[in-house]
Amino acid sequence: MAQRFLGDPHSETARLRYLHYTILRRERENRIRARAEAKEALRTERERTATDLNEYRRAIDHAKADAQQYQAILAQAKRDGRRLLKVLEWLQKRAA
Repeated sequence: MAQRFLGDPHSETARLRYLHYTILRRERENRIRARAEAKEALRTERERTATDLNEYRRAIDHAKADAQQYQAILAQAKRDGRRLLKVLEWLQKRAA
């Protein structure tokens, strides 16, 4: 401790100032690095979410197409059933 008081106060101040700015620079670099990592994580998450959303939309579109196809088949079956009933009624009248 006595050595410190015997040394040049300006050089001690300069050393402390250098140490202070070195610490500030490291902290700034760490913040920049952490911010870059956070941005990358956010970008990755956005890409994954967009991919999942597109897959979901494709699945919904496929389900809608299947439902429309099913509705068309059902409508055709109903028409065919009505025709069959009419034919059966006609045959019953003819048989009677």
